[in-house]
Amino acid sequence: MSDDADKQPDDGSSTGCVDLTDGERLLIDRRRRGKSQGDVSADLGIKQCTYASYEKDEERRFRHAPPLDIPTIEVVEPHEHVMILRTRQGLTLAEAAVIVGTSRATYVQIEGGGRVAQKWAKYAIKQLTEKASETAD
Repeated sequence: MSDDADKQPDDGSSTGCVDLTDGERLLIDRRRRGKSQGDVSADLGIKQCTYASYEKDEERRFRHAPPLDIPTIEVVEPHEHVMILRTRQGLTLAEAAVIVGTSRATYVQIEGGGRVAQKWAKYAIKQLTEKASETAD
């Protein structure tokens, strides 16, 4: 584990409310169930790249989707919020790690929801939200 995993940045900011797209709901549900895109696509009888496009909310693909059970996500955990912020900005894991000020390995753990995520998630949310605001200006 890297040294930055032992730091404890927590500015006390909350994760706030996150309005999720259908694709983001599919992504969070899949990850909560511990399944890969390949697992879910095989269950649905479709190609993995097709299922991946559903998680990305690619409209042209979603229109032709088999009936999907879009889950209701009542609570978005901090590490899931971090993942949603990164994917909405089109950032790679490495790019997000630079913004947050940690190694890529630690950033992967943040999105994974482990021990490190508990220490870093709120800080990562703050940093990624500020980056999104800068980009929007």
